[in-house]
Amino acid sequence: MPDEPITTTPTESPIPPGIPPAPVAPTETPTSSPAASSTPPVVTPPESASAKAMADETPITPPAAPPPPPATESPAPPLAPLPTSGGSSGAFRSLLSKALAKIQFRKQAKLEKIMVLTRGKGQVTNDDAQKLLRVSDATASRYLSELVKNGRLRRTGVRGGAVYHFVP
Repeated sequence: MPDEPITTTPTESPIPPGIPPAPVAPTETPTSSPAASSTPPVVTPPESASAKAMADETPITPPAAPPPPPATESPAPPLAPLPTSGGSSGAFRSLLSKALAKIQFRKQAKLEKIMVLTRGKGQVTNDDAQKLLRVSDATASRYLSELVKNGRLRRTGVRGGAVYHFVP
């Protein structure tokens, strides 16, 4: 059954009514010599029975989309004004100083954790500090360098093999 060809009569169109036929490439009419004639070749589009039948029908336009419903959202509430450099600079400075104090407090707590570990083990490495505080290599190095700078630890070794010892 699938191998049987479908035959149609010239009056019967394989395209259902209301669907335009697929576009067919136009054909050129050959001329005797392109150099002898100065007029361009005449292009005639091929015509088929279904194309003629479609030309007689009126074009079908798709139905218009319904208009979108009106917006029912309420306007957003106004935002609170940001502190400016005007009269509220004192409030801004107090918030900033509180934030900085909190950051310093947390940093000091982390440095104390390193010192507790160093007292217990006698020495500590950058890797130990990273795992203890769950920080990056660079952050652990900064913390250990600060403890060395403050005289609380002593560094021995260089680069990858550096060990930090407790200073009594």
